[in-house]
Amino acid sequence: MPRAAKVGHKKSRLGCQRCKCDEQKPICGSCQRHGAECVYLEVRAHLSPEDSFETVQPRRRRSQARSQSRQRSSPTADMFPRDLTERDDPEIPESKARRMMELRLMQNNLLNMVHGPPSSARGIDDWLQLWRTMPELSLEHNNVLYASFALSATHLLRSSPDDDELYAARQNYYVLALREQRKECAHLDAKNTEAVCMTSLLILRNSFALMQERSLDQYKPPIEWLKMGRGAAAVMWKASAAVTPEIPTSFKFFLESYQRVLAEQTVQQDLDRPFSHVFAGIVEQRPDMEDQQAYRKTMSYINFLQKAVDNGEPIFIVSRMLQAFPMIVPSHFIDMVEEQDPYALVVLAHYFGIPAQIDDEFWWLKGSAQSAERTAVREINAINAQVHEQCGSMMSWPLMRAERGNRSS
Repeated sequence: MPRAAKVGHKKSRLGCQRCKCDEQKPICGSCQRHGAECVYLEVRAHLSPEDSFETVQPRRRRSQARSQSRQRSSPTADMFPRDLTERDDPEIPESKARRMMELRLMQNNLLNMVHGPPSSARGIDDWLQLWRTMPELSLEHNNVLYASFALSATHLLRSSPDDDELYAARQNYYVLALREQRKECAHLDAKNTEAVCMTSLLILRNSFALMQERSLDQYKPPIEWLKMGRGAAAVMWKASAAVTPEIPTSFKFFLESYQRVLAEQTVQQDLDRPFSHVFAGIVEQRPDMEDQQAYRKTMSYINFLQKAVDNGEPIFIVSRMLQAFPMIVPSHFIDMVEEQDPYALVVLAHYFGIPAQIDDEFWWLKGSAQSAERTAVREINAINAQVHEQCGSMMSWPLMRAERGNRSS
């Protein structure tokens, strides 16, 4: 039987955690001789593993894992995934580090996201009151608690992108929020309807904000955000059946406002320039009727968004309509985006042309400490690089909006 390496001595700080390590990769010399499992962990010089908030990631460095995570989709392929692996479904042990991190995230939520800066008071009272119920909901529903922590961490990472413990906390709470949301949705009733809908909105906003952290060297569409939107739409419709007279007025307003937007798009299919011109060009290349219907419905909603901007709709209303986009678009359109159909990417670029025009009222539309370019501008430019040879003439409008967005950043 192979013998385990001895551990009764001081370990190498950067080497294998089982033995006096020579730090050879991928298996150190001592573990190789003894036939033992060789496990490398990154341990900071000023923290013991017990003090650190970061979860253990065997066999690869934390920095390597973080880099790879930001270049691929997270394990959440849809809104409430059922295939999370054991490693991706963390249990965060109770510790002082955890309590301090959660205090930091909750404080940021209250100061900068729920109540917000004075300029955010442009929304109506019911909408603001809804956000102010979030801490109370968090006391009873873990899905709201974990989703609010994940979103708060994403907000803080915009100004502190190199904070590894904050990054680890965001990843852990994001996965935990999805797990708890899945549990709550399995038993949706009047008691948890508000919590489930609030969590859907938090997860969807976080998913949009995460686009800012993606590497766009080789463009991959934001499929996770689009699929989560479809899940959120299903939750909104299902929640309407569970509404009771005891539901708070602010939540009724929230639910009805999203349902009204979803319902309007079942009948509103008009297109103005430049969207009518782009759609006509797509129809020439895509004779399939199912494709055309998916393109038309998606572009009609973008047309609807642009009219709201042109008509001077309040910014919080435009923001809500922007967030509803992945709830509105047909599943077939999302499939075409996932296949990187060039015309579907052109349509997606036109959507990003809307938030490229919005001012800096909303942090999740802004750039970050690493990249001052707004999320929408980054996406438009990356899509243009992908489709320029085939569809360059169709990209004029979103590119113009991206250029204006850069000047106002």
